[in-house]
Amino acid sequence: CVVRMPPLRERREDLLPLARHFAAAVADGPVALTTELAQAILLCEWPGNARSLDALVARTVIECGTEAPLPVPDACLIF
Repeated sequence: CVVRMPPLRERREDLLPLARHFAAAVADGPVALTTELAQAILLCEWPGNARSLDALVARTVIECGTEAPLPVPDACLIF
């Protein structure tokens, strides 16, 4: 039996819930995303799939902390 999981670019509705999940995992609790970061996430094709999204969100939480909504990191430009 083969289970086909479509890439993230075909599952836009999963991007923001996944980003929030990844951020919460790094921050040990819920983290808000800025509107700008949410838009940047939705515009990206995510060629590395969930691993790329996880890495970007984790890097953003580590660099920016969790005090305020997460901003769009410069790293978003490479995806």
